[in-house]
Amino acid sequence: MPTDESDFLNADGAEFYSLEEVTSHITETATLSDIEGDLSVIGSISDFETGDDFIESLQSHFFVERRHGDLLHLNAKELDVPYYVYLGEEFPIWFTTGRKTEDMPESIDAYLKSEIDIGRMWISKTQMENLRQRIVNRYPDVIMPYFTASRSEHSDISAQRRPRFERTFQYYGKDGLETFNEIKYEYGVLPTNLKFQRANEFKFRVTTRGVFTIKNGGLAEVLSVIHDSIERLQEVKEAIDTSGFKRTTNQFAGGQTIPESQPWAVQLNSSVTQADIERLEEEIHEWEFNIGALDASFKQDVSESREPGGEGPLGEEQQQLATQSKTRLKAELIDERSFSKTVLRSHEDTIRIYPREHTGIDQSVRLYEFITDQIDPEAYATQVA
Repeated sequence: MPTDESDFLNADGAEFYSLEEVTSHITETATLSDIEGDLSVIGSISDFETGDDFIESLQSHFFVERRHGDLLHLNAKELDVPYYVYLGEEFPIWFTTGRKTEDMPESIDAYLKSEIDIGRMWISKTQMENLRQRIVNRYPDVIMPYFTASRSEHSDISAQRRPRFERTFQYYGKDGLETFNEIKYEYGVLPTNLKFQRANEFKFRVTTRGVFTIKNGGLAEVLSVIHDSIERLQEVKEAIDTSGFKRTTNQFAGGQTIPESQPWAVQLNSSVTQADIERLEEEIHEWEFNIGALDASFKQDVSESREPGGEGPLGEEQQQLATQSKTRLKAELIDERSFSKTVLRSHEDTIRIYPREHTGIDQSVRLYEFITDQIDPEAYATQVA
């Protein structure tokens, strides 16, 4: 056991230069049964230019107690809550014994909200369902004794009962896996909070906010899931990094500064539809955005709704495609956290995302997760040429 209660990983005198080394140390030296309270593992995504910039930013909310190679031992200011953070290059991983509702809001949550160059490793509901299926396939004897799941009013997931209703379920019971499958089939819901348990092996919980709470074992499984999330978000970040915002001086306009925004994009399977825009209007607030302005048009010229040469009307599928091709979207979104703005524009079968002066990485990732959650689960991030 560590002599320093804040050193819950018993890392004094050791140095770590890979996440695998940290994992092995926790498993072999600072056993989870020795840690007082639950261990939470929190994924994040960094846009700082250097590791030193990231470390400097920590000082707004943490004391940096010690450095163990690429593992930092922190203490939250005022709350006296211990943390460790593994630096990584773009995806810092946090460890804490702090309580989720009492300690985290005033420490790590406050820090992540205050910095535009770092954000959460958000997990969309679609990705949560993919995660659930992977764990069940990997461990056929796993049980899911707790879950929450929800459905939005405009979801296009198949539902047998009243598909146009918004709904939320919370369930406790050893038959959680079977119950979830039944509820998903009947009501078309997706998970938002999942608890997994395997006898004598592990017990942990995961939420869409990228927080994994380990009750007893399961660190390797948790970090495996985080690794999968990092692989998925790596491509997203590469696309986001191709975007930018700057102001240039126009000498022909009396020296006025002109804003220039280079977008990144999310590639869809098809053009934006009216239903997609309705989902944007109804659901974007769930991802902590408000709509500052919305310009959407749905036009269909009857004269164009015929086969070439005017032989006859288009078929139903072609008619739908013609309508989609006439859909136009421009939306200005305001981040509820930072009050910074982002503009979305539909362009053929993509949604282009234009950053503004204070658009942060967390804001961009949330928009991506919203699109994959509510518009197209197979969408992917891409550069705009």
